[in-house]
Order: sequence, then structure tokens, then C-alpha cells
Amino acid sequence: MDFQSFECQLHEKLHEVGCEIIKQVLEELDQQIKQDKIKRPGWVVCRNGDIKEVVTCFGPVRYKRTYHKHKETGQYVYLVDEQVDYTPHMRVDQNVKAKLIEHAADMSYRKSAEK
Repeated sequence: MDFQSFECQLHEKLHEVGCEIIKQVLEELDQQIKQDKIKRPGWVVCRNGDIKEVVTCFGPVRYKRTYHKHKETGQYVYLVDEQVDYTPHMRVDQNVKAKLIEHAADMSYRKSAEK
């Protein structure tokens, strides 16, 4: 194997590990919220194991989360998503969106400079 191939394989593996770490962190945070009533005052568990997929800078991450309902307001929410600032219909992480905008702007500047 040449060095470039090694570098590409390492890059892929690091992204896989990054996705797995993010998944584990999100699921662990969800478990902590679910098990500790002090962290979720007024909220009760409705469902477990709902899956969400978000594209991160490492790649797509699928994680399980818990659906909660507030006893007084009747509001339903995934508390782990709120904790990490993921909105209900969000499919692309804010860091990825920022990179896409940065690249789009950079490409526009390059094209403008060429003309």
C-alpha cells in the first residue's frame, strides 16, 4: 500500500470513529436525562429508541433518543436534541451548514476573480 492509499484509509476510519463517538455521546446524554428526574423536571418519558439521523462533519450519525412529555404544558420534545441545539426537523448539523456556506462563498469569489 502506498502512502496516499494509507492516508485515504486513515481519513475514512477517523470519520467512522468520529461518527461512532458522536452517536455514543448523544445516546449517553439521552440516558442521563432519562434516568435523572432532576435533569428533566416536569417531564415524563413517552417513548424510547426513536431514531434520528444528522449529517455531521464526520458523516451521517444515527442515534436513539427518548421522547418526553411535559406534565403541565402537554408539550412533547426530545430533550437530548434540545440539549445539543438540534431542532425538530434538522437533518444537517450547524457546523456542516457553515462549511457549505463557506465553500459556496469561496467558489463564488474564485469564479468572480476568473472573470
